[in-house]
Amino acid sequence: MKKSGLFFLFLLFTWGLQAQYARHSIGKYQFNALSINPAFAGSQDFGSFEMTYLGNFVGEFSLFRSIQVNLQAPFWSSDHSHWGTTFNFEKAGANIELGLRPAYSYSVDLDIGRISFGGVLGFSLFDFDENLLTTPVTEFRNFLSINGGLGVYLSSENYFAGVSTIQMFEKDFLEESRVLGQNFNRENPYYFIGGFKTRISERFELKPSILLKYSNIYLLPETGGEVDPDEFAADLNLTLIIEDNYYVSGFFGLSSYADDTKLTRYGLAVHLLMNNFRLSYGIQRMSRTGTNLDLPQSHLFSLGYYFLDE
Repeated sequence: MKKSGLFFLFLLFTWGLQAQYARHSIGKYQFNALSINPAFAGSQDFGSFEMTYLGNFVGEFSLFRSIQVNLQAPFWSSDHSHWGTTFNFEKAGANIELGLRPAYSYSVDLDIGRISFGGVLGFSLFDFDENLLTTPVTEFRNFLSINGGLGVYLSSENYFAGVSTIQMFEKDFLEESRVLGQNFNRENPYYFIGGFKTRISERFELKPSILLKYSNIYLLPETGGEVDPDEFAADLNLTLIIEDNYYVSGFFGLSSYADDTKLTRYGLAVHLLMNNFRLSYGIQRMSRTGTNLDLPQSHLFSLGYYFLDE
């Protein structure tokens, strides 16, 4: 039983580590940055819907998958107020998280573009899939957390930039135990995202962008156990736009951790815009030093719709 318990804790650590590595991809924010900046809700005067899947297709013990849904629109009674909501499902091995994050944004039009200020207050439910363990050593009890953040977003027709912290605080509650090993790796990331669009010919445009992230890692519930090192990440994306309907993107990223571990990621994505619809597919590979753990390639599928008048 003692060996089973040690193996159980090792699996929890492995799955949390994989989720931390795998969930980061600049490809998720190519068209919608609401999930990392609540102020993005105020950047457009029309409603939009986006559903994105990011994950890999391998055995259960190394499986990571994420489904994210973004909804946003202006308030009908105001030219400055906008709302947005992000629903998020993540599963890394046996660790499961469900999140709902309503956001509010207030925007002001300036000569240089539109500046928006936003806030988000969210709830997360944490659970554990015990069916993946043949020899369960303890009973995991699910719990909830409340979290919140702030953001600023500047946008115009040809450029955008934003800074945000989406988890500046998080408090767990309704937990029934604080047993070491029954916890989740969490992060409080600080983001900067920016980019611009330039026309290079009558048919083609280029859209380079950058995403910077710094995050501290902590545990929920707070059990005093060892946590993963802090992370600094930088991701670059270059998109070729063909006749406003076809987007081809290449991206490269690097994460550096406080324990000197380095992780690189790179990938390609294609996007098709048809009237108000958008379809996307991307693939991302990862490699790293400082650990024997390896992640398979991740796939990204996305569907978007813009509520525009025809």
